[in-house]
Amino acid sequence: MTEKWTHPTVRRGTIWWTMQSVALGGLTLALVFIALWKPSTGTTIAAVAALILGPLLIFMAIKQIKTLRHEYRYSDEDL
Repeated sequence: MTEKWTHPTVRRGTIWWTMQSVALGGLTLALVFIALWKPSTGTTIAAVAALILGPLLIFMAIKQIKTLRHEYRYSDEDL
């Protein structure tokens, strides 16, 4: 079974944005865990900021992957 050919820039961009999303998700979970484990004002603020920014940045990364696929498509492809 062969996979559909993907433009190298799309493949690299997809890997980059996916790894960034995984790292942001892990950072968000780590900050929330730290805030619950040893609560203080600083860790609570960092956890709340991570809970707000983490999903937002992950959503933007998914949107960027879709933009890459659209930008590097060929006329014979239908997305």
